[in-house]
Amino acid sequence: MPRINDAINGEFRERLLLLQADGSQNSLPSIRLAIQASLKKLHPVILVCNSTPAVYFGLDGLGNSVVIDRSGCIPGYDDAWIDPSASLLDVIKGVPDGPLTVGIESIDTLAQDIGSLSKCYKLLGSILAMVSGRPTPSRLILSLSSESLLLPLLVHPSFSANLTHLILHSPLIVRHLAESFLTAPPHSLPRRGFGRSSVQLLLEEKANGSHSPLRARSVERTLEAWMMDKFGNVRGLAWEDLPSLCDLKQRESIPHAKAEDRLDPTSLLALPFNLSLTDAQALARAKVPLPYAHEGQPLPNIPDDGRIVYEPDSADDVDDDDPDEDLDL
Repeated sequence: MPRINDAINGEFRERLLLLQADGSQNSLPSIRLAIQASLKKLHPVILVCNSTPAVYFGLDGLGNSVVIDRSGCIPGYDDAWIDPSASLLDVIKGVPDGPLTVGIESIDTLAQDIGSLSKCYKLLGSILAMVSGRPTPSRLILSLSSESLLLPLLVHPSFSANLTHLILHSPLIVRHLAESFLTAPPHSLPRRGFGRSSVQLLLEEKANGSHSPLRARSVERTLEAWMMDKFGNVRGLAWEDLPSLCDLKQRESIPHAKAEDRLDPTSLLALPFNLSLTDAQALARAKVPLPYAHEGQPLPNIPDDGRIVYEPDSADDVDDDDPDEDLDL
């Protein structure tokens, strides 16, 4: 089973689950799946909806769930608006002892409603402390955007020493990385100016269990794929099984030459240079027609004694009084 399912279902012992998404992705299906996983274990659930109506999550009428819908409470537009910090803490304190799951949707909206980033940070810290004081698998689920100002504060070890951080990426990002770093540079461009020779895309550290000593004081990063089925639930699958990345899998299946079969350019320097030809090679060379060779016609005999030969014809004016004595007729 993919590890992402364990993180959503609460199989890890981390008390904090961060769901980070950008504008191309939506973390609402993952929040709903995590809340439903806690309800299946008959654990009480408190869900705070800040920007999405509570009807989307479908928790109405469930006895173990408490839904606080604040999607319609906007400061300045709601005359009855009050700071929700004290009321949220009172609701958590009112839940009987035992495992508890608290989910807060869009903490960025909550911080804007409160009007102070530090007050929202202190509120989340108080809620996490109350959840951590309960038995496992109690946890706090927070959803936020990639541009959130609270993100660097929540991932810092001072807020929580152990956490599960899920970052939702669009499959188009994987395609862009593959086309940018896994494509050979054109021959017309220098290799140094094209890009780095290698880029680390994934770091995975395998450990035996979420509370293994191998994971203590370390960061574990994995890259997995998930998609929603026709019922709206999220299921994990191999990243090459995503419909939008099938062509990358086909590109990977193209056979490449083995390292030992590749031609080494330096090996050509050790070849012997032989000028002698065998009889068969000489015969084959003699059969090659040359454009500048004579077609077997003998050359005319040219006198080589230096004499001037003059043959008079009818056009010559022969004068008996002045013969050409200087010529050898």
